[in-house]
Amino acid sequence: MGSRSAFAGTIIYNDAFSLELKGVAIGATIVFALGLIDDFKSVPAKLKLVVQMIAVAIMIHYGVVADFLPNVWWGKLFETLITFMWMLGITNSVNFFDGIDGLATGLTIICSAFLGILAIQTHQPYLMLLSIALAGSCLGFLPYNLRYKNPAVIFLGDAGSTFMGFMLAGMILMGGWGEEDPIKAYAMPILIMGIFIFDMVYTTVSRIASKKVVSFNGWLEHTGKDHLHHRLTSLGLSAKQTVFFIYFLTASLGLSALVLKNGSVLDALVLLLQAVTIYLIIVVLMIRVQLRGRRKEDHMEEEKQV
Repeated sequence: MGSRSAFAGTIIYNDAFSLELKGVAIGATIVFALGLIDDFKSVPAKLKLVVQMIAVAIMIHYGVVADFLPNVWWGKLFETLITFMWMLGITNSVNFFDGIDGLATGLTIICSAFLGILAIQTHQPYLMLLSIALAGSCLGFLPYNLRYKNPAVIFLGDAGSTFMGFMLAGMILMGGWGEEDPIKAYAMPILIMGIFIFDMVYTTVSRIASKKVVSFNGWLEHTGKDHLHHRLTSLGLSAKQTVFFIYFLTASLGLSALVLKNGSVLDALVLLLQAVTIYLIIVVLMIRVQLRGRRKEDHMEEEKQV
């Protein structure tokens, strides 16, 4: 709650208001209130999804929507669907990353900082102010959420993590990243937010492939320690090593996004391919450890039977 108050205070102090920000702020406040209730009393997954969709619908009403398809009925329909998927996916992915001290907070700082630099490059001072305000509010919170030897003394909870995720996703949709080259334009924020996209996609695919999830309702309600940070700790990394590994991975891809400002569409495609390759390497490592663990369990079972 402290980081949210600091962010809001910065915006109010600098008189940084707009109609689009109003839509994002109202939606983020709804998501924050929902998360706060969930922190004290568990809210059913279906109800959370419905409320989050209402928050996104309000944001869209204020004009914040993905804008890269032809201005016809099917283009508007697909843009709306993509906006819902983007907002819900990033909001909940940031929440899922709040499983280790300092992880979600630090990722928000890194993504916001790169988003702010990108806003400067693309001559969007207003978006730069919003990004730096979000990064700064989280930076003040981080020392209490990520401590050197001791556990965190303050936690984000669902309220804080979903608020930050909604704001990050909303600010990217608010930005104008270069309408003349849509591929290059959207490649930049996708590279910055790639860690959240990867975790959501990979976790969903792995759950379906392993038949842990066989229905939409099961997908909504399933919880498990199979997100990226859980899998990295299973590789043998400590909690803090996992946090800093994900920090550096996100920062590396963020640097790739910054060089695209003066790049071409081909450069954007190559950097996106590079990001996919990096994530595939991580997937291969995680699968190998998982298979090794299974073989070890099978071997122990065989020894018990003997």
